[in-house]
Amino acid sequence: MASSLFLSPTGFDWRSLDRVTDIKNQGSCGSCWSFAATAQYESCLAIATNGLKYDLSEQYALECDLNSFGCAGGYPFKALELFRTTGIPLESTYPYKLSNNFYKSQNIPICTNTNRVKLNKTISGVSFLTSYTT
Repeated sequence: MASSLFLSPTGFDWRSLDRVTDIKNQGSCGSCWSFAATAQYESCLAIATNGLKYDLSEQYALECDLNSFGCAGGYPFKALELFRTTGIPLESTYPYKLSNNFYKSQNIPICTNTNRVKLNKTISGVSFLTSYTT
C-alpha cells in the first residue's frame, strides 16, 4: 500500500496561494494576446518568488514584438519569446495606451530601454523571471 505522503493532489489552484495576477481591461484594442502573455509571465514570477508580484507592461509587446500585429492581433507565444530574450518593463514605466505604434520598430525608446524584469532562474526545468535588471 502506498504512503499518503507520495500521493498527488487531485487538483491544485494557484489562486489559493495568491499567485495569479488580477484581471486587466484591454479596452477596444485587440491586444488579448499581449495581456495573456504578460499575465502568464506575471504569474510565473509570483510562483518563482513565493508571492512577489510585479505589474508588467502589456504595451511593450504591442510596440516591440515585430512578429505580431499590435491591436490587430498577435501571438502569445511570440510575446513570451520576446520577454524571454529581452525582459519586459514594468507597467509603471510603460503604461498601456490602448493603441500601438503603427510603424513598428525596435528603435523606439521602450524597445531599447534596458530596465526590464528578465528571466534568470530555472526551477524544475522551467525558466522564471526573478529579478529587475538594469
